[in-house]
Amino acid sequence: MDISSLKEIGLSDGEVKVYFALLRLGPSKTGVIATSASVSSSKIYSILSRLEKKGLVSHSILSGVPAIHLIFSCSNSMSTHQLFHQSPCFL
Repeated sequence: MDISSLKEIGLSDGEVKVYFALLRLGPSKTGVIATSASVSSSKIYSILSRLEKKGLVSHSILSGVPAIHLIFSCSNSMSTHQLFHQSPCFL
């Protein structure tokens, strides 16, 4: 999978950066993802939310002391496969 393929199915530059960062990192906190993807921390939640709505990213809650953290990870490859086949570019 390359950048142009992801852009063809409608992902923004920020979404592509974040998706590839998650592929490299595995399950991670938002700060680590933002830094790795070179995306501002003020935009990371909206980008992750859009990727979640597209079925490419999921999150889990990690409870701990002193805080609760959201951990984001890439969804299974079936979601990516479905997104490619639902895109108007591939119909």
